[in-house]
Amino acid sequence: PMWIGPSPQPGVSSSALPVPDIRQSVPEDSVPGGRAQIANISKLEQQMVELEASGRFVLAAESCEEALHLRQKMASDGHPHTVLALERACTLFNSWGMRCLAA
Repeated sequence: PMWIGPSPQPGVSSSALPVPDIRQSVPEDSVPGGRAQIANISKLEQQMVELEASGRFVLAAESCEEALHLRQKMASDGHPHTVLALERACTLFNSWGMRCLAA
């Protein structure tokens, strides 16, 4: 297997790749239903961390992907925090894949 993406290399965890809280990217009242969407993003990102910790990488990836999709809808693709979230997702997906292949 080969590593695709930015460093850090395989074995990295979500805690090593911080992404600012969605509340720092988008004010809650700036979009309809913003408060509920923000709560959902926060829940999904926390769920990702918990699933990763228990080695359930496929479910963690699903939570990460859904949170990223919601971030993109709320803050736009070009927002710096969305870009960080996308970079985190790519790095984690690579890392988790390498860990699964090594198992």
